[in-house]
Formats: sequence, C-alpha cells, structure tokens
Amino acid sequence: MKNKKPPKKISTGGVDIVVIGAGFAGLTAARELEAQGLRVQVVEARDRVGGRSRPGKLNGRTIDTGGQWVGAGHERLTRLVHEAGAELVPQYGTGKKLVQIDGKTRSYSGLIPPVSPRALVEMQFALWRLASLQKKIDPAAPWQSKLAHLDTQTVADWQRRWLRSSGAQALFDIGVRAIFCAKPGQLSMLHFLTYLRANRSFDYLASTEGGGQAATVKGGMHQLSVYLAKNLRQKILYNAPVQKIGRASCRER
Repeated sequence: MKNKKPPKKISTGGVDIVVIGAGFAGLTAARELEAQGLRVQVVEARDRVGGRSRPGKLNGRTIDTGGQWVGAGHERLTRLVHEAGAELVPQYGTGKKLVQIDGKTRSYSGLIPPVSPRALVEMQFALWRLASLQKKIDPAAPWQSKLAHLDTQTVADWQRRWLRSSGAQALFDIGVRAIFCAKPGQLSMLHFLTYLRANRSFDYLASTEGGGQAATVKGGMHQLSVYLAKNLRQKILYNAPVQKIGRASCRER
C-alpha cells in the first residue's frame, strides 16, 4: 500500500485575514473585510466558488442543481441580484404537483399532498413543535440558548422521535432536502432551528408565493457567487482544503 502524499502547503502570508470557503458566506465576508481596507485571502477546497449553489445544463439551458431561491423579504440577496445585473424570475407554481413517497410518484392539486390523515396530523404537530422551539433561539448567538445541547443531535434524530409514519417522515425529508440541499442526518438540530428562526418558519421556507421560494435567478444562482469572486482584489486559492486551524498569540505571530 502506497503512502499518501502529505497535503500541499499553500502560503497565505502577507494577508490580514484568511477566509475558509468560497460559498456565499465566505465571499460576502471577504468583500466586507476588503471594504474595511484589510488584505483578505479566500481558500476553497473545491475547484469552484458557490458552495451549495451549482449550475447545470438541461436542454441547453443553465439550471440550478443546488441552492437557487430568493425569498420574499430577502432584501440583501435581491440587491446582489440587481448589482450583478441579473434578473429575478417568479417561481412557477401553476398546475399539478408531483411528490414521490415510498418509491411511488403521485400528482396532486392544492396544498395537501396525497398522504394518510395520520401523516398529515403528525406533520402539523411537528411544525407546531418546531415553531415553539425556534422561538427559544437567538439567531445572533444560538450557542448561548438553553437549546445549545441540540448541536449534538441531527435533524434526523429529532425526526425519528416526532414523526413515526412513513408518509410524515417522507414529507419532512422532502422539505428539508429542498430547503437545505442536505439530508436531515447531515444537519445539526441547533443549526436547523437557528435557520428557521432567522427565516420566519419552516412553512415560509417551503412556500413559493410570498415565501422563501418566491423567485429564482435567470441564468442560475451560481452566477452571483462568480460575480462576488471576480470583484475580490486577491485571487481565490482553489483545491486548498484546510487541514488544521491553529491559535497563536500575537508574540508567536
């Protein structure tokens, strides 16, 4: 068995701050820091910017295969869309809807998906429970809340406790995947509640008209991250996964 090569060391000397990750949060942080006159270096493990936003092609058109929506009330993201010269397109919501549960794809109209009454009741009680829990979270400092211990649990752990029927679990799973571009087992419950609190509610995030899925960006959300990256003074370092973060005193530096 061949020995693995040690990770390549990349110099970030000559900068004031290193930002890890070239997703929207990292790129926005870098832009804000540069605006304060600081020298900033962004390092990214992948070979691209955008994080969980990613473009794809379908019938010759650019589509989003990751995060894509601009919600009603998302003023800063809307401003970025206009600043980048992009265009918002209202989310299409006319016609029948499709849902896949237990391997079966079904179509339906209206707000209620074709699941059992038990699944609907369980789902509603779960949404009420989430609304109650998120009120106990301060989105500016979630680690200081009485629910900070939930950072040791995943959303899947909570889901298994409060949703017993397969129909309710499937509906919840679909909603989480659509909103977070991640599986319930990949998300901290504390982060989940913090995100809900910062964005009104689970219902808001899963809704189109007047909700968190109100519009998309023509040409794809990913173009906004490309725009942010192009306007940074320092070139981003790609294929540079961070292996370790150390803490040093001012004297040691």
